[in-house]
Parts: sequence; structure tokens; C-alpha cells
Amino acid sequence: MVQYADNDPAAFEAMKKAIEVAHGAANRWTDNIFTVRQWCSNNFPEAKEQLEHMYKELLPPAIPLRAVGDGEGNP
Repeated sequence: MVQYADNDPAAFEAMKKAIEVAHGAANRWTDNIFTVRQWCSNNFPEAKEQLEHMYKELLPPAIPLRAVGDGEGNP
């Protein structure tokens, strides 16, 4: 039975729920980052160019994500 532990439906459902929670948390943090960025731009308009440079330095470029099981035979 140990060899089938990875296929446990309860463990799979728990993993799906954990993924949903992590996805929601990532979206909240992303929203928070953009909210702070907007706030800084609104409150410090004279420093907008410096802020833009800082954002480009600190924030990595976005990595495009694909859906799981994209229909092209990829898992």
C-alpha cells in the first residue's frame, strides 16, 4: 500500500486546496505590491523616475505561466 500513497484521493484533495490557498495568497501579495507602487507614485510624483528604476531593479520580469494540462500533451 505504501507504493500507492502518492495516489491517495484525500492527499490529492488536500494538495488541491493548498494550491488554491497559495494561489490566492500570491494574488494578494501581487495586488499589494501594485497598490504600494501606485501609492508611492501618487505621493512622490517628483521621484517617479527613480521609483520606476527601483522597481525594475528589484522586481524580476514576469514569467508567463501556462495552464496545467495545456492540451499539447504536456502535463
